[in-house]
Amino acid sequence: MATQSATTIAMMPMTTRAPSRSLLGHLLAVLVQPGSFFTRLPATRHWLLAALLILIVIGTAAVRRPAGEDGAIFEPVPIPDVNAPPMDSGGDFGAVPFDPSVNIPPGALDGGGNPATPDIADTLIVGLLAAGNLLVALAFQTLLLSEVSLFNGRAPQLGRNLQLAVWASVPLGLMALFQVIYYALGGQGGMLGVSLLLQRWEAYGSLPLFVQSFLHSFAVQLTLFWLWNAILLYFAARYGLRGKAWASWVVVVAWLMIATLVPALTGAVQPLAAEVPVAEFGNVDPAVLQPGMDMSVAPSGTTSGGVEPVIELLPGSP
Repeated sequence: MATQSATTIAMMPMTTRAPSRSLLGHLLAVLVQPGSFFTRLPATRHWLLAALLILIVIGTAAVRRPAGEDGAIFEPVPIPDVNAPPMDSGGDFGAVPFDPSVNIPPGALDGGGNPATPDIADTLIVGLLAAGNLLVALAFQTLLLSEVSLFNGRAPQLGRNLQLAVWASVPLGLMALFQVIYYALGGQGGMLGVSLLLQRWEAYGSLPLFVQSFLHSFAVQLTLFWLWNAILLYFAARYGLRGKAWASWVVVVAWLMIATLVPALTGAVQPLAAEVPVAEFGNVDPAVLQPGMDMSVAPSGTTSGGVEPVIELLPGSP
């Protein structure tokens, strides 16, 4: 009888111990079983590897993001085809195979007139900035999770809070991974989140500038993976720190407000610009004019081809 009791007691810890998983197993568990995962938070160093992996993927996605996508930090300037064969347009203006609304900045073309390749240092800075944004977010979440411990009457454990924040950010890394694969397959960028809806909202332009920036910041970030991150943050506070339900929701709401307000206050996200009509010749950069183009005006006020010129100068033009 005594031997049977001793055997039962010895086997009890084996039935309650968290299963041993690899890094991939932990990543899958936090996504599909968040309650169980945060209740038995693994006491391993896998969270450091997960943080490093998420940072690398997010930095890679920022670098691979094509031009024109809303929220891109580095957007290559669209370059007209300067080698396009001339097309007769029926007049002394000749061929105009360039977009007059595009002003080419210095350094956009190489010595042969081709689009310049982005510098490696600039590309590295783009990736580091994207990874730095995540580190700032993790720091904010670590401090917010301290509120849960304080309401429970315990001193905050910043190390544990950081681990919880890292595991809760796995959906953001998953979104970046999908973006990298999409761009690698030739996918074209678009507007992030639901910011496209703001362009179709007629009253958006009449709102105060700060309200426009706030709504744009929220719309850009409003994705399934962003909400998934917020839900995992709730599970981390509720089960990882044994917090009260209302205290856990306070963390989530506070984080959503911070994540939306900070980009708007710092100017990282500007009001969504309205579509601007194509500019006239008054906005043409002389650097993009092709050799041989006759822009002279005859004394009578017409071009050498006898056509009355219509030149519209934009505000601020000399």
